[in-house]
Amino acid sequence: VKSPVSVNPAMSSIDKLYLQGEDRLYLNTSENSESVSPPTPEEILLAEQDSGQEPKVTANSSGDAAPTAAATTNSNSSSQSSVTKQWMTVAIPHAYISSSWPIRYTGMDETGSYLAVAGRTGFAHYSLHTRKWKMFGNESQEKEFVVTGGLLWYSDFLIIGCFNLTSNCDEVRVYPRDTRLDTTYANIEVVEAQVLLINRLENRLVVYCSNSHISLFEVYIEPSNNTMCRLRKLQDVDASLLSIHPACVVSVSLSHLKTESVRQRKESERESVEREMRKDTASLILNVSGKLVLVQRERATNTDELLYSAPTVLAGQCEQVWLPPSRSPHQDSVGNSCSKPHLTLSLWLYCGSAGMKVWLPLFPKDDDSRHHTFMARRIMLHFPLHNIYPLCILFKQAIIVGVENDTQLMTSSL
Repeated sequence: VKSPVSVNPAMSSIDKLYLQGEDRLYLNTSENSESVSPPTPEEILLAEQDSGQEPKVTANSSGDAAPTAAATTNSNSSSQSSVTKQWMTVAIPHAYISSSWPIRYTGMDETGSYLAVAGRTGFAHYSLHTRKWKMFGNESQEKEFVVTGGLLWYSDFLIIGCFNLTSNCDEVRVYPRDTRLDTTYANIEVVEAQVLLINRLENRLVVYCSNSHISLFEVYIEPSNNTMCRLRKLQDVDASLLSIHPACVVSVSLSHLKTESVRQRKESERESVEREMRKDTASLILNVSGKLVLVQRERATNTDELLYSAPTVLAGQCEQVWLPPSRSPHQDSVGNSCSKPHLTLSLWLYCGSAGMKVWLPLFPKDDDSRHHTFMARRIMLHFPLHNIYPLCILFKQAIIVGVENDTQLMTSSL
């Protein structure tokens, strides 16, 4: 059992707590029950159609794929689970896990309502609304590709980085959630090398490949067909000088956070982030062998060309990074006005034995900013964790959810 962030860094922006095992998932019902809404009539109708046409699709079509007793119990007592902090166990269907064991990657959407798992070949996804799994109806399509770069959700679509065993090429695929799992509904983008990491910021997808190249894509849904999501390549960057080997890059992310050197000093942190969002100049944040590197980019003065600045090392001995969710800096998860920009614009780092570090923005008053021009815009705070391993960050509440190691020495009288 492990945290999904340890193998899929794209889950670092999800403020939902769950763990993955080799053949099952463990969901914290107190974190997910509040976000799961009742299923819509369209979702119920689609689930019934899938269960009638494709026996592999639903969890109730086979005895091995039925929901566990814990899942049934917690679904009937969601009000109690939000208080008692119980866990819900979701078993992977035997029809999938029998040939794709063990589970390697998992991904949850921002609402905590849908989960996707990928094993040795193919993938499957689960709905907390209907308590059912959806799998490929054509088994040959499930066996034709291997997920190599993780997976993530974008609205009603699942994006994966995979290797096609049939055509012997590397691809980035986008599958719609509400249709049958079939390759004919997927949008396939061929890339030059093996996909190692993928991540997303709003409608921008970043792909890191084994040739040390970082590709940026625009993700958009066709206006005439809302079940088709496509990728448009915007830029390709050679990042071979940042690491001695592609495997040294632990994670790659996009962020609107900037350092003071590329901002006008008269701007506040929130104004700067909003300006960068409008200009579409998100920075690259990479964890290279424990060093957190920030590569900023902004448009030139007289042209629209994006220029990259020299890399800046933010911290060392970094094991894990948590970035704020991809939403407006002045709104919370439900679109309301956020009164805590210090927390929603922060960057959280776990540095192992060195404890936790938080890169916080500063908001000086107008009078202070005029008199103290030397004042920095951000500050790095450090505090120990004392044998606690963090699993997820609740940014708005500034809460670290983690596990504690409790060692007991057993003596034997022999």
